[in-house]
Amino acid sequence: MYTDLYNLYSEFKGEKENKLDTQEYTIDIRQQLIDDLLSVMNTGLSISEIEELEKLVKDINQLIEESKTKKVSVKRVEDMIEKLELKLEELSRRLGIKGEIEVDKNLELENTEGLSQIMKDFKSVVQSLKNALDEIKEKKELSQQTSTDEELKLIKQLKEFGK
Repeated sequence: MYTDLYNLYSEFKGEKENKLDTQEYTIDIRQQLIDDLLSVMNTGLSISEIEELEKLVKDINQLIEESKTKKVSVKRVEDMIEKLELKLEELSRRLGIKGEIEVDKNLELENTEGLSQIMKDFKSVVQSLKNALDEIKEKKELSQQTSTDEELKLIKQLKEFGK
């Protein structure tokens, strides 16, 4: 994992031969681990999980907006929404949140002119799912057992890296 991060970091810096200062790299990796650990402790989600879900919401909304000017596959949008729903349900189970995520196809949304009815429905569903994601992200009070595995993995990585 660290080798991959190191290579990506080197690529980002434009260094082909990995001439990166080890101390600078160590500080960056430690900071990333600490940020992830704090995020998991506060929300039950790592930063990368949050970013992945937010990107999926953004991609779905972008496809819906593109449907105003060009043909967009309804099946593709449905599949992406289903993927988002599954990830949110999995996350809810992992965090011990009871109840199902409520999806509302009749939300009042702005900027829906030029969208077909099915795309308007999709946009409402995505907004409902985004609202559920926002509620999960803001949830600070987690049970003691929530994300214990994730927290332990991150702590272990931080300790191993500190050696």
